[in-house]
Amino acid sequence: MSYTTHTVQQGERWDNIAFACYGDVKYTPDIQTANPEVPLDEPIPAGTVLRIPIKEVIDTQTELLPPWKK
Repeated sequence: MSYTTHTVQQGERWDNIAFACYGDVKYTPDIQTANPEVPLDEPIPAGTVLRIPIKEVIDTQTELLPPWKK
């Protein structure tokens, strides 16, 4: 799996980071799993560098279109 990084700022939480990186908090567990050494306590210490899994973004709007309209 490929990763990018995110340096935690003061007061950031797991869900804030997931929303900032993916636009959805449902990816919070993916970030937590990629960083098992970071305690799940909130807030995460400022300056912590997290691995952020790179995910393929699927455009659900065009995915629902018939092939001739894509």
